Amino acid sequence: MDDVGLRALRAFSRRAEARDARDARERDGEASTTSTPRATSTPQATVTYLRLHAEEDFTVGAFVFERGQTIPLHNHPGMTVLMRCLFGETRVKAYDLIDDAPRLSTRDAHAARGGEHEARDCVDEVMSAANGARGATRILYPRRANVHTLSALSACAVLEVQTPPYRVGQGRDCHYFELVRDGAKTGQNSILRETAPPPDFVCGTFRDDEDDDVELE
Repeated sequence: MDDVGLRALRAFSRRAEARDARDARERDGEASTTSTPRATSTPQATVTYLRLHAEEDFTVGAFVFERGQTIPLHNHPGMTVLMRCLFGETRVKAYDLIDDAPRLSTRDAHAARGGEHEARDCVDEVMSAANGARGATRILYPRRANVHTLSALSACAVLEVQTPPYRVGQGRDCHYFELVRDGAKTGQNSILRETAPPPDFVCGTFRDDEDDDVELE
């Protein structure tokens, strides 16, 4: 566990160094340009994924966040996921879909025709590495807390063990959702709409001398 945390910290440090170097280059370019203003854009924040181990029936990986980064609402259909905060803290918000067998379609979602699904709010808590194993761990089940989002309250890393892993074509594709009605505010069940991944969500890869290239399933 300590080794995984160190590798996650190394990924975070390298990304921060690359960002600082890029910012320095941009500042130097601005200082040398005195006549024509140039358009600038804010790079998309990238959540980094480290793929640590993969077998046919499970995968182990870690997501590395900067403060304020979010993994949007998504599911793990038919899967159990153990999450452990290795350092820092993150907010976990999760829902249970009322329908045990909802009709989900990534094709419809990408065409802006995603269906709406009633859901119960079931988890809204902070996972913190400072709170020991119990306070840093959360398990998501196929029919309990399966649709969830992570929001980094500080720089943090979250270990994930997924069993079975995502498998497109075997009913285990990742589906994204947006909150249409917030049950916590209305006193009713929430409404989630299946949607395409938000355009500002980017999940990158990390490679060091010990790792192969990794990517989000």
